[in-house]
Amino acid sequence: MSDENNKNNWLKQLLPIVGVILSVLAFFSDGFPVWVTAAAVTVGGLLVLAWFFSEVGWIGKAIKFRWFKSKLTKDQAVRLSILLDDIDKLMSYSYTNSPFYVWHNYSNKYPSSIKFNISYFSTVHSWLEDLNVKFNDPKVNNMILLNSLSNAISETTRFAECIERDLEEFIRKGELTDQEKNRLTKEWGSAKDSFNQWIDNWRTLFKEINKTTNVKCVEYFRSLEMIG
Repeated sequence: MSDENNKNNWLKQLLPIVGVILSVLAFFSDGFPVWVTAAAVTVGGLLVLAWFFSEVGWIGKAIKFRWFKSKLTKDQAVRLSILLDDIDKLMSYSYTNSPFYVWHNYSNKYPSSIKFNISYFSTVHSWLEDLNVKFNDPKVNNMILLNSLSNAISETTRFAECIERDLEEFIRKGELTDQEKNRLTKEWGSAKDSFNQWIDNWRTLFKEINKTTNVKCVEYFRSLEMIG
């Protein structure tokens, strides 16, 4: 099999050489009828073109494989759209089932103990919103954005982990009454469950995308845990 492949490769490499030699000899040689010269030049040119398009074809396939191996399935595209729509809720400090709401709410109640980092929040939120806008733009190739999106979701989960640690430390300091502590843990439990479900859906989608395309999305996201 290897001998046959080597033979084919040698023949393939000879195509442009034979084509050029045939064309040059035919063009500059005297004594041949015009039709013979024209035919020889034509055949030589066709041999060169055959080799050229063969090589370009391989390059084209390589580029296509590298950047546009496949598209999202219809089901994946719909799920992606739904998850993107949920950004406004899960990345909000006004939606009660968001960990960011719990963080913001208790930073307002206990500003000396919990600091709401509005700059960090705005940066991550703006990143996700910008990607959401681009995904809704038909002129943008969504496949190229997927890796950045998975990184943005990964950063969101790390951000939520920081909130978890902040609230855990706040409870550990013992500044809350038992009633206040129970209220905080209950609010966190609801927010945690909603956020983890959202992240789990992202995890599942990114794993599927990694299986069906050449995009390498981040697919590991730590789930939030209970505090208290």
